[in-house]
Amino acid sequence: MRHRNIRDLATGLCKPIVRETTPRAAAYQKKGKLCLECDEMQSFVGKFQEKVWIWIVLDSDSREVMGVAFGKRDTEGAQTLWDSLPAMYRQCSVCYTDFWEAYKKVFPRVCHQMSIKGILKD
Repeated sequence: MRHRNIRDLATGLCKPIVRETTPRAAAYQKKGKLCLECDEMQSFVGKFQEKVWIWIVLDSDSREVMGVAFGKRDTEGAQTLWDSLPAMYRQCSVCYTDFWEAYKKVFPRVCHQMSIKGILKD
């Protein structure tokens, strides 16, 4: 199967990974909050001028991909990332992000922690 661009390829790879209820989510349903790490990276399609931002959410412990989004590095991209998370994760997780303003605008204050890269703080 040939993919037209990096967005199609990444979507195809990540789609089977992101599930509504993962074994880890089920195990933590009664135990409390899950820790998720959110980040974005820039790539390009074909030519360097055709830039695309890849947004990703990883479970801090298992490193399992919980959500993914593609687009610009703006509030809309952060919203797409938040919407890509399974409902259970939106309700019972703490999302660690960098200090990018878009995260602050989109992620609910109760589950959002801004942190220096590589340092998770409660």
